[in-house]
This record gives sequence, structure tokens and C-alpha cells, in this order.
Amino acid sequence: MTRFGRQSGFTLIELLVTVALIVIIATVAVPSFSGLVSDSRLTAVTNNLNATLRLARSEAIKRNRTLTLCGLKQCGNDWSTGWQLVTDKTNGTVIQQQAARDDGVTVTSSATVTFNSFGRPAGASSYCLTLSAGGKSQVLSVAPSGSIAAGSSCPP
Repeated sequence: MTRFGRQSGFTLIELLVTVALIVIIATVAVPSFSGLVSDSRLTAVTNNLNATLRLARSEAIKRNRTLTLCGLKQCGNDWSTGWQLVTDKTNGTVIQQQAARDDGVTVTSSATVTFNSFGRPAGASSYCLTLSAGGKSQVLSVAPSGSIAAGSSCPP
């Protein structure tokens, strides 16, 4: 007489319970993951614009001339299409351009950012650029000394 050992494996009920648990956990995790993606996009664009501001300041000092960081559209205050770094607003050489990506991050500024040959803001005491996405915002500010800082609000 032969005895067969117990067979191992999953039953259909065990498999369905496991799949149901995975679906419930995924349903809870996905909304928080989308917030993480939005925050990551905001941080990436903020870092990119911060690097461009630092480049503008250092190039103004290096070239011993004023440089302007402005919106991509006609070098104005509209930053929705991206930004560009130019030697002159009207017909100057474009040093760098960054087109806006369709990632939900908006950049707003009340003015173009111009650095003089000393690396200080020209024509204004300071600048403030606001980046926002998903209900959150970050601010890049340029102090009268030319230093660039990231924060949550514009300095007074």
C-alpha cells in the first residue's frame, strides 16, 4: 500500500485573499505616491531655476556686464513657457534657455531678474520668484547682495 504525502500549494481562496489585500494596500498607497511625485517635480524645477539664477550671477561677474533672466516669451514677465538667460533683453545673445515642461509646475515673477557686473540685482533691491504645484509652493529670492536663497515665502 502506497501512501501519498500531503500535497503543497495554494488554494483558490488563499490566492484571492492575498490579491484582495494587495489591491487594498495599493489603493491606500497610490494617492500618497502622487503627492510625492508632485513634490518631486516642484523640487526639480526649483533646483533647475536656482542653478540658472546662480549661472546668471556668475556669468554677469565673469563677463563684466549685465545679464537678464526672463520669461521665454519675448523676454518678459510671463514665465509660463519657460525662461531664458540673455545678455540684452531686446536683441542680445541667448546664453541658456529652459522650456517649461508639462509637469504642473508654474513659475511666477513680477519682473525679469537682471544682475549687474558685480553680481547684484540691477534696478531693484531684490527679486522673488514663486514656483507652485499641487497646492504647494517654493520661493527663490535674490537679496540685494546678490545671494540666492530658497524658502517658503518672499522676504520682506
